[in-house]
Amino acid sequence: MVRWFEPILGTVLMAAVLADVFLTVLYARAGTGIMSDRLARLVWLAVRAVASNRNKHLLSFCGPLIVVALLLTWSILLALGAALVVHPLLGTSITNSNQETPTDFVTALYVAGGSLSIVGGSSFGPQRRRWDRLVHLVGNSMAYEVADIDPAMQRTQTPIFLSEHRGGAR
Repeated sequence: MVRWFEPILGTVLMAAVLADVFLTVLYARAGTGIMSDRLARLVWLAVRAVASNRNKHLLSFCGPLIVVALLLTWSILLALGAALVVHPLLGTSITNSNQETPTDFVTALYVAGGSLSIVGGSSFGPQRRRWDRLVHLVGNSMAYEVADIDPAMQRTQTPIFLSEHRGGAR
């Protein structure tokens, strides 16, 4: 039972992140994201608190900061979710081809981060079952979709999403 808890939690986390990406970028109605709306408000409040009456020009950086914060948050949470899926498989189904495979969570984060990047340069890889290869394939495809978000954000209603947070309107 415990062996399946981490992969289920990781799958739920990755599904929540992908749902937030869909609702924020593709559906693009302000306030529909699971976590992006709250994160954008937090960034806006932080920038507004730092900007004084003399430094109002700092507020012009808020939109780009929100986009960067969203991309970083999505990437980190996807890597964390993938690490939760990969962690129980380390040492058995996913091994290091050069040496003995560590089975700690930091190694799982390393493997997950490598599988989420498009180029993935680690020596870790699936060894046994076909579905293990599917884990890496799904991870790579999710990374590609998240990396392709910036052009999609420019084509959708993201400026409307960001402008609502600028004025604090709801």
